Amino acid sequence: MRQGAIWIPDWPTVAAERAGDAPPGAPIVIAGGGEVLSANAWARRAGICEGMKRRTAHHLCPDAVFLPPNPERDARYFEPVLHAIDYHIAQVTIREPGSAIFLARGPLRVVSSAEDLADALVGDIADIAETEANVGFADGTLATILAARENTIVPEGESAHYLAFRSTDTLLLGGATPGQRIRIMRCVELCSRLGIRTIGDVVALGLTALTTRFGETGALIWQLASGEDVRTAPRTPRARAVSNAHTFEPPIESIDRVTFAAKEAAHSLAEEMAALGSNGGTLHITAFMEDGQQFSRSWSIEGGNEKDIVDRTRWQLGAWIAASEERSGIVRLQLEIDDLIVLGERPVPLWGGKKANAEQASRSASCIQSLIGETEVRRICRRGGRIPHEWYTNYVWGESPSTKDATQLPWPGAIPPPGPALLHATPRPISLIGKCGHLLGVRGDGCLTCTHACMRVAPALMAPEQCATRSGEKVSASGTKVHDGVAGADSIITNFAGPWVVEEHWWDKPVRRAYLQVAFGNSAALVYCEHGQWFEEGQYV
Repeated sequence: MRQGAIWIPDWPTVAAERAGDAPPGAPIVIAGGGEVLSANAWARRAGICEGMKRRTAHHLCPDAVFLPPNPERDARYFEPVLHAIDYHIAQVTIREPGSAIFLARGPLRVVSSAEDLADALVGDIADIAETEANVGFADGTLATILAARENTIVPEGESAHYLAFRSTDTLLLGGATPGQRIRIMRCVELCSRLGIRTIGDVVALGLTALTTRFGETGALIWQLASGEDVRTAPRTPRARAVSNAHTFEPPIESIDRVTFAAKEAAHSLAEEMAALGSNGGTLHITAFMEDGQQFSRSWSIEGGNEKDIVDRTRWQLGAWIAASEERSGIVRLQLEIDDLIVLGERPVPLWGGKKANAEQASRSASCIQSLIGETEVRRICRRGGRIPHEWYTNYVWGESPSTKDATQLPWPGAIPPPGPALLHATPRPISLIGKCGHLLGVRGDGCLTCTHACMRVAPALMAPEQCATRSGEKVSASGTKVHDGVAGADSIITNFAGPWVVEEHWWDKPVRRAYLQVAFGNSAALVYCEHGQWFEEGQYV
């Protein structure tokens, strides 16, 4: 079916500038969860892009204005754009602020061509909303969204060919909600590891294979990849619309009263949806104003809980109240959810869903993060490497570690497991003393050597650097120095393994170390020699 889409690039940054949260002409970056979500043209010129770590973006452009995401602000300032679209399109569905999609067959009958309709939409959006917009037309949901991104018109019947050689990452554009995009991303990542890297390859797999492996998400991917229309919420025989209406006397003009009314309506709708076994659909918000005007908008929702409904209702009503020149109050609010999604269409994984304790921990961590700082709450993640200090890293809560697949690499030359239970933040300088009583070193071929060229070389004692023997001093097998030393500060080595030579970054700042595992009576340590100096990196306990 012929569809059209409107897309405004980097809309969250445009809305932030309109709201006065950032000065005009300044680099603006919307960041959340430690990564960049949106950046305007000025920030992109400095090399900033979506998905980049916030720290990297700040390093590239220290003068950029960093703002947290604000969906309410985005929705409120998107309202003038929708008013401009209303002059030409009878019904439009908002995918998210900055992006909307509509059926184009009817509007195209009124004008002579798709080019004329696109020019009219772009012109009215520029005049009324004072912003530039991209318009695209194609057959099928994904092709239409992509056409809007590229500001192009795909001829009828050419959508499948238009998508065939695109990267599978393009499928993420078809996700109507953040949760849906996450599920699509997981499928795309798996397909990429299997060598399926284009949308044409996905189509070649077939609907049966995708549905068998990925369930509902696989069916959605098939519809998107094959150029078919995808409803924001599939209609089912069981599902019917649920609605709730409130009349206000006197009319309300305060956003606080609007929020309170929305909570009551949302609670009633959530109960009805639960009784029907539904967990999502399309939310239609209709407001009747005191001056006789009527406003209506549609939103895609997932989950169907009260918070989803309240948030979208509050955002939309706040936008209408703020945009009302006469400050007209709302006399009636009507909420309706149709195209309900039956619970069985989103099955819980066989291994179980997210537990309540995990959700509570996530909320608590996010709350602490908001109180003490975004970068102050961190998690530990296992990653690949050859030496223990590279095996683990910490990252900001909410970020996704970029090294999650490195643990599966072979890492030839790595220190054999198990790793030390305790790693020193800064390796401790030590002296390694052989059975001959002299300091030990490591030759270029990776073998232990004595500073006095003794023939039989084996470690006997490990001493802190400040307790090291002076050149020419000898140490007895019991650990007591022959000359003035500190008895008891040394550790007698009962066994050892190694050395293992690790060479890295030979092309830039080369690192060459020789590692030893040394055992004592009830413990062990991992030590290494670098540039003739010994260090203790960690302890086995």
